[in-house]
Amino acid sequence: MFIKRIIVILIALFFSISSVVSKNHTHTQTNFHSDSIDVLNYSINLNITNFSTRQISGNTILTIVPKIDNLDVISLDLLKFTIDSISADNNRVESFSYNDTLLNIFLETPMSVTDTINITVCYNGQPQQDARWGGFFFTSECAYNMGVGMASDPVCFGRAWYPCIDDFVDRATYDFNITVKDENKAICGGTLKSTTINGDGTTTYHWKLQNTIPTYLSSVAVGNYIAIVDSFTSVSGNTIPIEIYAKSSDSAIAVKTFLNLKKVLTGYESRFGKYAWERVGYVCVPFNSGAMEHATNIAYPEYSLGTSLSSETLYAHELSHHWFGDLVTCKTADDMWLNEGWASYSEALNQENLYGYESFIKYVNDNHEHVLKSAHIDDDGYRAVSGVPHDYTYGTTVYDKGADVAHSLRGYLGDSLFFSGIKNYLSEFSYQSASSEDFRDFLSDNTGVDLTDFFQAWVFSPGFLHFSVDSFNVVNNGNEYETTVYVRQKLKEKTEFANSNRVELTFMDENWQMCSKTISFSGETGEQTFLLNINPKIVMIDYNNKMGDANTNSCKTIKTIGNKIFSDVDFKAIVSDISDSAFIRVELNWVSPDDFKTTVPHLLISDFDKYWKVDGILPDNFSAKGKFYYDFTKNEVKPDDEDSLILLYRPSAGYNWREIGYTAQGFLLKGSFTSDSLLLGEYALGYWDLHADINDNNLNKENRLKIFPNPSTNKFTFKFNIENDAEVLIYDVLGKQVLHQDIKKQTTCFNWHPENNSKGIYIIKLKEKNKLIASKKIVLQ
Repeated sequence: MFIKRIIVILIALFFSISSVVSKNHTHTQTNFHSDSIDVLNYSINLNITNFSTRQISGNTILTIVPKIDNLDVISLDLLKFTIDSISADNNRVESFSYNDTLLNIFLETPMSVTDTINITVCYNGQPQQDARWGGFFFTSECAYNMGVGMASDPVCFGRAWYPCIDDFVDRATYDFNITVKDENKAICGGTLKSTTINGDGTTTYHWKLQNTIPTYLSSVAVGNYIAIVDSFTSVSGNTIPIEIYAKSSDSAIAVKTFLNLKKVLTGYESRFGKYAWERVGYVCVPFNSGAMEHATNIAYPEYSLGTSLSSETLYAHELSHHWFGDLVTCKTADDMWLNEGWASYSEALNQENLYGYESFIKYVNDNHEHVLKSAHIDDDGYRAVSGVPHDYTYGTTVYDKGADVAHSLRGYLGDSLFFSGIKNYLSEFSYQSASSEDFRDFLSDNTGVDLTDFFQAWVFSPGFLHFSVDSFNVVNNGNEYETTVYVRQKLKEKTEFANSNRVELTFMDENWQMCSKTISFSGETGEQTFLLNINPKIVMIDYNNKMGDANTNSCKTIKTIGNKIFSDVDFKAIVSDISDSAFIRVELNWVSPDDFKTTVPHLLISDFDKYWKVDGILPDNFSAKGKFYYDFTKNEVKPDDEDSLILLYRPSAGYNWREIGYTAQGFLLKGSFTSDSLLLGEYALGYWDLHADINDNNLNKENRLKIFPNPSTNKFTFKFNIENDAEVLIYDVLGKQVLHQDIKKQTTCFNWHPENNSKGIYIIKLKEKNKLIASKKIVLQ
């Protein structure tokens, strides 16, 4: 990707140089942008008074030092302006080229790395908007920028309003001198240094940002604003001003919106270290598609002013960027998850800080389910959080899966190492850029935990890992219980098993006492023996939801009869009898279930790519049914119209799947199965393969069932050869049960008149003692 980009720039530069007005000398471009120069300061001096034509005019002065010797051309990004003039150290530059995108300024005298130069570019025109999101906007009352262009490449979008090095790496301080009409104010990043009334109906505002930022974090907003002023005492001991700018009509609701702002700041400082900026600032703008984390001057949408949780989450997300993104910036857009994934995880941490652990873990779990369900659909495939293609830089993978990975890293390291490591990382890379590799290497060194395998599996590879307990055994060893646990790793849209895995196991005894241990293993399977002071009856994997693998789960303590809905696992328990409390944990595993250990002719595992595990401690008289919901509508692979879905069950991974008694509802692509009885164990969807000749399978070799005529238009006769009471079940091709008929053992035949049934194929199943003894296909014409 880097090489292709250089080639494109070379071609563009070739055509630009060919049109240069030159003074009889040639110029050799030896490097580009931040590879060849470093901008120390931008002084942006603009007149933003012409709202009717939506134009700006003025100049930007760039203080530049070369990174290489013999530099004779300075290349800057600037988008579709008219260049009025250019000067270098107050000397007019005659030799430059500009193609509405790239500005090349050719110097009379080459520069060395010890030199400094001030380049002044005077320009005017209408600033641009990105085709998807971001840019510079005018309304009748307001002008403002949003610092990224999501459809543009690069996504940094400072070039929409001033000449710059538009990447994530080059950082500079800023002076903003913005002239506006007297009734308006100009709000920029940093601290307001002066206000000058010009006497011609305009006022000039001078803002100075003392800390360095990349271009996409620079900002301006012009409007009839009033300031809501407060202050915050940082852990550093400094008093930091808080300034929120809004229209006067919005001031009251703005105060309510940011009611918890100082608590949010306190929470973030406790997790990430001191707030390292000179001001906490928000400016309300009439933007309808989100907010932007401009340094000390967050552009906050007017539509989100209010007291809802979503408003609080939005301003907390943007504030967290002052650690993740503003303080330490992703080195390239490929690593945008370091900005947006961590800001999204900060939303969850803010929930924990303000509302407690239960609110936090619900936020994490809801996000995790959303990632499993939607990220691959939203982003057109299963993707790694690092190295996403340009079109998905600001997609679900980066934001939400990025947050999932951050949470998994916390679980992997443990809170103490995780938060100390993050604080130290943010301190070490302050006002710099970092890559995922930089992040990995620093955390590995700082925490003493080699994170190479974790990053390979969770950051650099697409898809999901999945962990499960296959089995465990317990040996009583005096006052302790020697418990050996066997675990297995599966892959969802991945090609390699992860190594150096750390997975938390939680053990529960019959009295519901619990203890947790961590198993470490590499590859597909692992086993480890633990000495416990309880006699475990169940072993639960990731009970505390510390990792974002291909699993969602839900636990309930049940004390009464009725319907019990388990969130995030597509399951409901229908309890009919209980006298003592029951503990039930349901896992929805987002991977394909195991295949049959022993083949059942024509019975197959479906392509649902999910299965359930029901675990728990149940009282003796507990009676319930389990309702399992399925939805194939968003699956790439869907059941065939002639497949007959059924519900399969096995007590544990060591057993073969078998069909269990159930009632079906819904249709082939979406519906539910309600088991006749809720048993502890695993459940999956299977189907009878009607493409095979089911009439010839081994189930029918003893002639237990004969059907004639077949096909038929109005009547089928079933002839039985049974040894016990039995039952006949008839299903249509959608898997819907259309008849359930009990048959006494002395019965030899039964007639079925399908008067209200549609023409088509039907499956007949004959069961004795809940065991399938015959299965046939009939055709109703």
